[in-house]
Amino acid sequence: VDLRVRAAAMRAGVAVLAPFSGRVLRLRDGEPDALMREKGKEALAGKDCGNGVVMVADDGDEVQMCHLRSGSIRVTAGQRVAAGDVVGLVGQSGRSAFPHVHMTLRRAGAPVDPGRGAALAGGVCTPGAALVGDQTAWSAAARKALPFDVRTRIVDWGFIAAPPARPQDADLAPPHDGSARAPALLFYGFFGGPQTGDVMRVRLLGPDGAVLAQSEDVQAKDQAQAARYVGKRTPPSGWPAGRYQGEATLLRGGREIDRRTETLSVR
Repeated sequence: VDLRVRAAAMRAGVAVLAPFSGRVLRLRDGEPDALMREKGKEALAGKDCGNGVVMVADDGDEVQMCHLRSGSIRVTAGQRVAAGDVVGLVGQSGRSAFPHVHMTLRRAGAPVDPGRGAALAGGVCTPGAALVGDQTAWSAAARKALPFDVRTRIVDWGFIAAPPARPQDADLAPPHDGSARAPALLFYGFFGGPQTGDVMRVRLLGPDGAVLAQSEDVQAKDQAQAARYVGKRTPPSGWPAGRYQGEATLLRGGREIDRRTETLSVR
């Protein structure tokens, strides 16, 4: 199970909590965040999990939590941990395409679908099988708290101050701090689960409401995620002070199904 957070939330710090009481079996820390994008898959060399923690419950169940932020792990091998204790922070280390915590549940050494609490058929999760019947491994509190929402939606957005190497790297670019002299003024959107024919629109508006930059792309195929960004390099005189607005909109069949906005005050 992957539990995703926005890049801005990751930078602020999102705690990863122990899902049950038990003992820490092993861990790894110190792997850089975004290693896969910066150095390529071959640099992982068996470290796909990045920074991670493996715990075992008193009944023998194991959970592996991966992609934690470098230097954030707060537990040690052999330590007793109570359910809800902080073990680290969400990061983007290892084989990770976006900020999230990856959780693998194992029972008797075999991976288990947390939604059903049952062994995985053929080693993979079954689409739509989450929370079926009474065998789920999630507690009642978790079922109530977690949305288990797989709708197409805009999952991340924000202002950045430099063009990314690729649109899908936009969340790794330096966030804009509101300086009129930053290298650029850009706004990005990540679209989760776009379908063929969906329209992804991203706009940047100035303090007077005028459109400074805009992109509008038609999704060519069903995809797990797609990213777009628009903006301009900073003019020699700097950006005029005021409130700039970014907009990311997702349309299907001409109907708006999701829209996210954010404002940035330029000094």
